[in-house]
Amino acid sequence: MKLHLENMESVNIIDSYGNGFITVNKEKYIGSIFFGKIGAVKNWGINKYTDITSEKIILLLNNFCNDAVAQEKLEIDYNEHFPEFLLIGTGNSYELIDNDVLSPIYKKGLSVEIMSTRSAIYTYNMSILNDRDVIFAAIPVNDNV
Repeated sequence: MKLHLENMESVNIIDSYGNGFITVNKEKYIGSIFFGKIGAVKNWGINKYTDITSEKIILLLNNFCNDAVAQEKLEIDYNEHFPEFLLIGTGNSYELIDNDVLSPIYKKGLSVEIMSTRSAIYTYNMSILNDRDVIFAAIPVNDNV
């Protein structure tokens, strides 16, 4: 499915998605990815929602720190500024993620929205259109399931 937005230079926009991939700014990414409103798209290393751990969440959040040393730690600098909220796409369908896994997000005071990847993609693009500062992290849809 193709998605198009206008006048969004230098902002990460999800153009399309399909079986095992998500296309951001016309570049196709295979597997799970994460990124913010601006900046690099990175591999998340998650194959299924049960692979999401608090450590993976911390490392993901630390990618949005200004301190390169903090980015490698398994702890969060709670004085750092982070985007408004985190969107997690769990693949083909909504999957419940344990609150213990999400505790680093809650401790930082961030909001988290968990939904199917299709819904997360639409929510992310609409949030960007409304000039919201958001982190997108998702497992791509898999039509073979």
